[in-house]
Amino acid sequence: MARCLNPRTGGGHENPDSAKVCRRCDFLVRGARIGIYEVVAFVGTGSYGHVYQVREPAPLSRLLALKVLRVDQYNEKARDSFFSEARRIANMQHPNILPIYNFGSLEDERPYLVMEYAPRTILDLFRKEDGTRRLAYAEELVPYLKQAADALFYVHENGLIHQDVKPGNLLIGRGGQILLSDFGATFYLGMQTHASLGEVTGTAPYMPPEQWQGYPRRDSDQYALAVCMYELLAGRPPFVYSRIEQMWNAHINDAPPPPQRWNPRIPVEVSTVLMRALAKDYHMRYRSVVEFADNYASAVTIAQARYVCQRCGHQNRSGAQR
Repeated sequence: MARCLNPRTGGGHENPDSAKVCRRCDFLVRGARIGIYEVVAFVGTGSYGHVYQVREPAPLSRLLALKVLRVDQYNEKARDSFFSEARRIANMQHPNILPIYNFGSLEDERPYLVMEYAPRTILDLFRKEDGTRRLAYAEELVPYLKQAADALFYVHENGLIHQDVKPGNLLIGRGGQILLSDFGATFYLGMQTHASLGEVTGTAPYMPPEQWQGYPRRDSDQYALAVCMYELLAGRPPFVYSRIEQMWNAHINDAPPPPQRWNPRIPVEVSTVLMRALAKDYHMRYRSVVEFADNYASAVTIAQARYVCQRCGHQNRSGAQR
């Protein structure tokens, strides 16, 4: 008998060795063959899909990730959206976008896609030895912000808005590079300046006012990326509420608190750049996500000049005690 990979209490149901999907739940069975791939382990659950670690056959035998649509999310529209995501990513060749290797359907017609296995996110880069999170120094974020911005600019140049930029979707590749992932909420703008969706899509702490109002645009991804950088520097996003109504009101009406409130060592130059990218009015943000990243890097360079030892020339970390 083979057990399914349901991680919940009471999961791990027994199934025949030939089973691929559990007879009692929608989780895959350990050791099942999905196409040419062997299911190895359960990784996690996203907004609409379960993610598994799978192994491709010899001679490469690489560990990859397989994402399959959840049963409770399955309908014809969701299936079409899932395959649209696969086609979008497969057609985008960029070193900082998570690559898609294959896609298909299970026996119950639920779609799946096979991607590079990148289990770490940008949050994992800033942890202490005991596993707890630590606050990033402003200069540590420069290469990751530039890579994420380059990926998003490429997405925008292809007529798309990502709509779900958050730390959990900024994965770390095998070479330590940022890999932008999860294009399930991506909208095709084409030559338009904004979308009129009539619905709200995204993750609440990272969404700008126009996205809350159903009118996302390319500038919306800049705002979300700025929230990610703010969170890494301050240990929390600008707005933290348990109720969706409170989160909506804050992003629409409240000025974000300066990140120095949570982390006094953040240089004022860096804070100024973040606050501009977090402007309520998208006209007040930078003209592109790349311009935001470039201004952040310049701000860090200016700030670091204050933390060079006048006696030995050693470059201390930004915000370090003199």
